[in-house]
Amino acid sequence: MLEYYFFRNVDNYAELKSKTEYAIKRKSINLRKVKIFKEVDFGYEEFNEFVDNLKMNRKIIFDNLEGMIITNGIWHCLKISDGKRGILIMSNGYQYPRFIALDEEKVDKNIIDALK
Repeated sequence: MLEYYFFRNVDNYAELKSKTEYAIKRKSINLRKVKIFKEVDFGYEEFNEFVDNLKMNRKIIFDNLEGMIITNGIWHCLKISDGKRGILIMSNGYQYPRFIALDEEKVDKNIIDALK
């Protein structure tokens, strides 16, 4: 089962990355179990536009509201990526990424190493 650090009301990708790295550094125990119910690949430019303002309402989130649920402690999330960088979204009924996690291979490895 995948586990990630989620943050609420993040402004942009840089803030998300900073918060994630800080959580890893302090070995936070606030990881959430995750199941990705849908993956959407954006191009580089579209992904950058999306992550530059994470508090904006988005049609793609609205179209997938029903899939973003929590069942038995597992967060069912929408994954948005550009092939190299990614984010996991749990909107909790909102049309913007209310809860968001960083999904990068480097960060995932750091999370695993930090928990050892």
